[in-house]
Amino acid sequence: MDFFKFEANFEDLTDIIIDEADWFEDTIRQDTIESQRETHTIHLVRAEREPGKVLANSDGLRIEDALYYKYQQVIEFIWNFADTYGGQIYRIAMVRLPPEKQVYPHYDGGTYYANKDRFHYVISGSYEMHVEEDFRIFNPGDLWWFDNKKIHHVKNISNTNRVAIIFDIKDSNWRQLASKR
Repeated sequence: MDFFKFEANFEDLTDIIIDEADWFEDTIRQDTIESQRETHTIHLVRAEREPGKVLANSDGLRIEDALYYKYQQVIEFIWNFADTYGGQIYRIAMVRLPPEKQVYPHYDGGTYYANKDRFHYVISGSYEMHVEEDFRIFNPGDLWWFDNKKIHHVKNISNTNRVAIIFDIKDSNWRQLASKR
């Protein structure tokens, strides 16, 4: 399985207001990760790198970023997900991708990613999420899991910014619980 779309009713975050300046608070992701060069990111919770290790080879101790308390609606959404499906929150970021831009092909490998699941909640824009040879269209209000350990890339197919909340959860029971809903 490469994709799973959640049909459960979650809070609608498609009307969230995001301050433009916050996209430029911390640009390390788009500045240092070649596949992410066309994105802008607002970090809310991130996995801290262990000294001398890149994130992919670290278990990632969870730390709250400076903007954590500013976007409480997003934080509450993720905590509600974790309360429903179990697991520990390791990363929460809002990621913007301008029209006709893309996240280039890559995979997320290493120790950090080995025991975590990646989710996307779409705030705005529609985009193609490709995992290897397969793809799905992600639309505003959708919540998806996808297999980020395989080669994947994103194309913004809308005429507006794609904004997604991207979050990683360790030890979630979502597969068992989602199949019962």
